[in-house]
Amino acid sequence: MNEAEFRAAAEQGGFEIPAARSKAANVFNDTHSHDDDVFLFITAGEIVIELDSARHVCGPGDVIMVAGGAPHTERVSADGVSYLSTRRAARS
Repeated sequence: MNEAEFRAAAEQGGFEIPAARSKAANVFNDTHSHDDDVFLFITAGEIVIELDSARHVCGPGDVIMVAGGAPHTERVSADGVSYLSTRRAARS
């Protein structure tokens, strides 16, 4: 997926306008969840998200959606990670 496709998918899915974000190298966020659904498009670097007993290695061009309330962890690679992020109210 490219950035234009991500932005179109976000809009079609009822998400907010995506914002550019980044996380520093080697950051680890222990198990947590978000109130909203979160949709990410990785633009540089790598992040590993453990979600629903699966390990998702996400690099440039990858997308991942984390449903609101879903417990997950995040581990950033040694190069850090940059991404576009957007949210919407969690759907039941």
